[in-house]
Amino acid sequence: MKRKDRDTYVLSTRREIKANHGIIGVARAYGESPDETFASFEISEGYNSHLDEFSEPDRGNRGDAWKPLTPVERVELADFMIAQWQDVKRHAAIGIGPPRRIVSSSLALDRGVVYAHLDCGHETELQLADPVLAVTEPYVLPKVGDEVPCTRCRETPG
Repeated sequence: MKRKDRDTYVLSTRREIKANHGIIGVARAYGESPDETFASFEISEGYNSHLDEFSEPDRGNRGDAWKPLTPVERVELADFMIAQWQDVKRHAAIGIGPPRRIVSSSLALDRGVVYAHLDCGHETELQLADPVLAVTEPYVLPKVGDEVPCTRCRETPG
């Protein structure tokens, strides 16, 4: 997927997506959703239009019907947006400290703290907002090989 102009993205399928100021957002559908499917997410453009509202018209029906994105197009859109957020995170983290790889970690579950040993020799701590997530959703924890900013390297010149 590439950005054609301020308001237009072009997928590898050559389908164009119009998004006001290039803004595409995603959120879980409000309320309880019994199943985890693509439909359980609200994908929008600009500030108030849903994905199917700005999908390309189905040319076979003279534009009367809307053709939703295919699963392949959905994955391409998700990969593009993930890359955008990773760039935001990388640039924001530079202000905290240079990125360093985690070489080992430990968890103090009673206090909800993850201790990460970094390849620069420093140690950093991450306070979990909800320690229960360490047990119920361990994929949210930092892992060996992940990069995190090192505030100690930022403080140390050179």
